[in-house]
Amino acid sequence: MQRLVYILSYPFLWCIASLPFRWFYFFSDFVFFLVYRVSGYRKGVVRENLNLVFPELSRERLLRIEKAFYKHMCDVFLETIKTMRVQKKELK
Repeated sequence: MQRLVYILSYPFLWCIASLPFRWFYFFSDFVFFLVYRVSGYRKGVVRENLNLVFPELSRERLLRIEKAFYKHMCDVFLETIKTMRVQKKELK
């Protein structure tokens, strides 16, 4: 079963890794929308942790930090995929 998932997902990941950086980060914004707005992945846990750590901050400020966290998480996740195809020239 794992082999089947690998065979089916690898071409999709290869295509994502092949995107130019401008399109790549546009795709990352789309993934952010899916993760944050559509699925709400662990949103309750993130909010609870932010409230515990920063009790003095306003609700608006906590919301900005929450969104920034999700944006960064999506960027890091997709940048990991990008390492499949990145060239030294692009890294510099």
